[in-house]
Amino acid sequence: MGGRAETRSAPSFFSGNEGHMYTAEALIDMNARVHRSFGGLAEHCSSLTAEELDRELEGFGAGSVREQLAHAIGAQRYWMGVIEGRVEPDNPEGVDASIETLQAWRREIESSTEAYLRAVDEAELNTPRPMAMWGGV
Repeated sequence: MGGRAETRSAPSFFSGNEGHMYTAEALIDMNARVHRSFGGLAEHCSSLTAEELDRELEGFGAGSVREQLAHAIGAQRYWMGVIEGRVEPDNPEGVDASIETLQAWRREIESSTEAYLRAVDEAELNTPRPMAMWGGV
């Protein structure tokens, strides 16, 4: 990632949803479901060879299955940092990590997201606010 961190109002997913509140419990449940499914996908990918994990797949976004797994986990890390006022790289572990390393990182992100959701009050959770984002994007 190049560029610098800028503070601006985050795009609002509240547009058209005025009055629609998200509860911490609902988001904790969504987080758990996403990670349970993603964990199953990563477990399935553990049967792939290194060559299969690293083969470039045209039209697949991040390039390879390994890069795509790392990107998906890193994106949640990045956005949780944005919400908490930090701008962090989305993938400090590197894309050459083993599936076991990616699974451990995924569990860490799942746990830290749940901890945030258990600690935040729902008014803050549902209030759009300025956020620092990498390159202002």
